[in-house]
Amino acid sequence: MFDLSLNNPLEVAEAGYEFAVELPDGTKTDFKIKVRGSMSKVVRDFQRKTFEEYQIKERMAKKRKQEVEEESLDELEDRAVKNAIVRIISWSGLADEGKEVKFTKEAAEKILKEHYWIRTQVIDNSDDVSNFRRD
Repeated sequence: MFDLSLNNPLEVAEAGYEFAVELPDGTKTDFKIKVRGSMSKVVRDFQRKTFEEYQIKERMAKKRKQEVEEESLDELEDRAVKNAIVRIISWSGLADEGKEVKFTKEAAEKILKEHYWIRTQVIDNSDDVSNFRRD
């Protein structure tokens, strides 16, 4: 019999999934990132907040009888970076100029802005429901 309680990705999504970051050419690295699943409460709350902010902008523009201002590329990138940061639980195996880089939101922001390919892997691994199941 299929038991939903044993196959609920919401619970497992909070616990996280660790993956090895790959270089753009596919080479695996020692840099590992543990991410929350996109179904986790933290990620869903962030997405809900972002959507509500957009709705407020839309309503305000409608009241002024104007169209919603399009976001700049910088604004879109900032939102993408924040979307990735909220998914990261921790990381290990990262150095810069020979010094270990500990996970902080500030460090993550800098790295994810400069290295979009890492940001893409964070979001892709977080969105992959198959990463968040019980064995």
